[in-house]
Amino acid sequence: ASADRWLPVVTGAAQPASVRDSSLDAIETDAFEFGWRGHFSRTEAQLALFYNASDKTATFDGQFAAMLDQDQRVYGVEGSLTYYQSAALSWGGSFSWQKGETKAAGGGWNALTAWDVSPPKAHAFVAWDQPRYSLYLQVSHVADYDDAADDNVANAVDIDGYTTIDFSANCRLGPGTLGFAVDNLLDEDYASVYAQQAGAIYGTFTRVASLGRRVGVSYSVDY
Repeated sequence: ASADRWLPVVTGAAQPASVRDSSLDAIETDAFEFGWRGHFSRTEAQLALFYNASDKTATFDGQFAAMLDQDQRVYGVEGSLTYYQSAALSWGGSFSWQKGETKAAGGGWNALTAWDVSPPKAHAFVAWDQPRYSLYLQVSHVADYDDAADDNVANAVDIDGYTTIDFSANCRLGPGTLGFAVDNLLDEDYASVYAQQAGAIYGTFTRVASLGRRVGVSYSVDY
């Protein structure tokens, strides 16, 4: 379907477009969410399901925002769990999965790009807490996402997933706390989801690799 409303974001040397002066219609959205949270002797857990349905679809091609008279739906699930192994040791994780689609002219549904929906994500951690020091290790994973590219959606791109590991430690030392942290411990070479998706809109120069391994040391005093 073609756009029936356009809002220019950049108009050369002219003044930026004003949303107040545009003819963009409002988007009506019905949102539904169901959540559960439980606390047991050593376990905390929560789960949420959601479904959003809109009567229009907004798109952006780098220069123009377009309002399409196409139904849109976004739905998914997310949850988390923490288990307290002992007074000092705890571990757990979280996950999220969502799917977004817009109604195609032929009556089917096409996937939304990574501008609108996030790829599946998972996170796991283990923590060790003592009165004078603490240790924390986490693993974060972003999955591949190619639904929109498979549907031949404009400006869609195959999102390459990646996994990062981070570690931090804190220790009471003198009047303050000494901190040590390593981000991207394994020096993973990756581009963020935003950088990958932006490359399809603005060109490959926007697909900038994320930072590699970073080591930081800090000392803080509360007063």
